[in-house]
Amino acid sequence: MSLVEWSWRVYRLQLVSSKMKPCVKIIHARLHAQALTLAALAGAAVVEYYDHK
Repeated sequence: MSLVEWSWRVYRLQLVSSKMKPCVKIIHARLHAQALTLAALAGAAVVEYYDHK
């Protein structure tokens, strides 16, 4: 997924989220935080793998 496509998805999500109930917004925020955490851990694992190689 390119940066432009990712940015467009985030923008669309912001438009949709303005119409959501607060409890749904909280759930989405937690899911995004978990995805960001997993991406950071995966990035760190890749760096460590190539650092030891």
